[in-house]
Amino acid sequence: MRISINLLAGFLLLPAVCFAQIQPSEESLEGLYPGKTYSPYASRAFPDKVYWGDTHLHTSLSLDAGMFGNTLGLDESYRFHRGEEVVSSTGLPARLGRPLDWIVVTDHSDMMGFADDFTRGAPNVLAVEQSKAWYDLYSQGGQNAVDATLDLIRNFSQGTMDEQLLNDYSPASDIYKSVWQRVIDAAEKYNDPGHFTALIGYEWTSLDKGNNLHRNVILRDNGNKASQVVRWTCMHGSPTTRPRRAAQPSPWRITATCRTASCSRLTGNLPVKRSTRTTSSSVPGGSRCTKSRK
Repeated sequence: MRISINLLAGFLLLPAVCFAQIQPSEESLEGLYPGKTYSPYASRAFPDKVYWGDTHLHTSLSLDAGMFGNTLGLDESYRFHRGEEVVSSTGLPARLGRPLDWIVVTDHSDMMGFADDFTRGAPNVLAVEQSKAWYDLYSQGGQNAVDATLDLIRNFSQGTMDEQLLNDYSPASDIYKSVWQRVIDAAEKYNDPGHFTALIGYEWTSLDKGNNLHRNVILRDNGNKASQVVRWTCMHGSPTTRPRRAAQPSPWRITATCRTASCSRLTGNLPVKRSTRTTSSSVPGGSRCTKSRK
């Protein structure tokens, strides 16, 4: 009998509770609706869908991630984040509980692709005395591999890396151009309008003797425009290490810098919103990502 009374009391309270939950306050309605309404969903004029994603993801192409054991590349990254099962760098199966709606693979623009070539012992890497010594130590595994990685990163951050390595992995080199094209092609391959958005981007670092400052750069357009963009790095006479100047239109044609405001890549019914400050360059043509400052 006691249980029945409790249940009855619960049902009697339920309509009032539910009614209270759906009543918007006068303050919340102000400026959002053209007039008074009893329906909180009538004449809505603001975005009300949340799309989950990530603006900072490294693959084995990045110097730090690749050297410290991330063996997964572009394909595995996109497949994993759109909900597929992949084999992790540790050899174990992995899968997200809920797929993401969008992703930006932002590998480091500096030395992009070097880590992959280093770990497989590419001929151009082994031909340089400095990197050959790192490779021999790295191949021993364990703490020796950690020491080799830290020494490599230290030399890069202090500007003491062999000039030939910097030339091989600068944006003007054939190796680098090939890697960047792979990044673009992968984003184009996995971008599925209305279902999964793959934005094209990279991470720029203001590298000043180890006093680093990081910015994710998200390109607004499709692959045909992204292929015209020269990735901003801190190597070989880059104009500045200051992010405010880097965000200005320049011959380097940087397209969008993650700061404040929002950006949407037009992919059917999936407008992706994120915290960014976009800066357009003079690259001609249509836009894949539109700016919003509301």
